[in-house]
Amino acid sequence: MSSFKGNALRGTFFLVFGLGWSVKYPLKYLSRTLNADSQASRWIQKLDILEGAAKAFLAVAGMLAEQFVPDGPHMGLYSGETYSWEKLTNWQYTTMYLFYGLSGIVDVLSYSPLKLSLGLDRLLLSVAMFTEVLITRIQQGNETVPRPFVFDGATSQLGHVMRTTKAAIAMVYVHYVTAKEGNQTLL
Repeated sequence: MSSFKGNALRGTFFLVFGLGWSVKYPLKYLSRTLNADSQASRWIQKLDILEGAAKAFLAVAGMLAEQFVPDGPHMGLYSGETYSWEKLTNWQYTTMYLFYGLSGIVDVLSYSPLKLSLGLDRLLLSVAMFTEVLITRIQQGNETVPRPFVFDGATSQLGHVMRTTKAAIAMVYVHYVTAKEGNQTLL
């Protein structure tokens, strides 16, 4: 679904979670610094479970949308008739949604009675973000359509700056999420 609708779906997905995190993490920080009662921490825990469930649900919806749009691959990766790959862009986005869905499932399971490793939820979120950056980089590297009204030198420099910035933001996020202060995580 490399169209406006597909980009709008992905953009909405990331915008909603970004706005949610911009509210959730300051509240989580304030509740820790103010030594809030356990009821506030239970609400944050319920919010984390709801976030993981929403992430998993939206990822499944995104995977289904990528696969079953009218011109999508319909779960077909390789065509035996033409001996070629089918709709690789859709498969790349499906892979991105798969990793975000796995991150959501682990978010929910981390609050279950199962004893998951500490930080596994953040590890899978980091892998999902790395996958997103990698897929974006691959697609930008394969982009052969020239953009109108932009000089070639500016396009390549701007593209390089954007890719580098996105990768740097992802790496800063990974380091921030996995940072430790004593035995307690920052987030």
